Amino acid sequence: SERFRNDHEAFKDAFARAWFKLTHRDMGPKVRYMGPEVPGENLIWQDPIPAGTQLSGSAVGDFKQKVMDSGLSVRELVKAAWASASTYRRSDHRGGANGAHIRFDELKNWKVNDPEELGKVLAKLDEIRGDVSLADAIVLGGAAAVEKAARDGGFNVSVDVTTGRGDAKREDFDAESWE
Repeated sequence: SERFRNDHEAFKDAFARAWFKLTHRDMGPKVRYMGPEVPGENLIWQDPIPAGTQLSGSAVGDFKQKVMDSGLSVRELVKAAWASASTYRRSDHRGGANGAHIRFDELKNWKVNDPEELGKVLAKLDEIRGDVSLADAIVLGGAAAVEKAARDGGFNVSVDVTTGRGDAKREDFDAESWE
């Protein structure tokens, strides 16, 4: 309060930031903003996620085969993909598969996620993923598992996946907002 009394510019900046967060938090990540006045600065509460790389069809097929040869079960892969997707919050459009936030302890250790098993699956996917983002690896692993389950049931199903998810950086993850 003394600081703001003596430094009106600091007060104006703090107020503008607080007001911006109050009026924009439920819009989700900055990529959802539109118009000419989108600020250039990335703020941690906006969940900045670097752009991923779109994979070719052959790269997707090769990775799905790698996943199925990894020793992970259909159940483990589907459960991990579900856990990742289930972090999505419609209230502020954060979480979900993009960013692979599920790998951070604050989300991985949710009891419902069976943290020990999820940790094993994420470690294996991370080990075999090469240039594939972990976010895409989780989704592709789930898709490959669903395809295998369908084949085992006598159906030939192809699960199309759009790739290009990025992996969030730990320093850009607002852990407090997930408590």
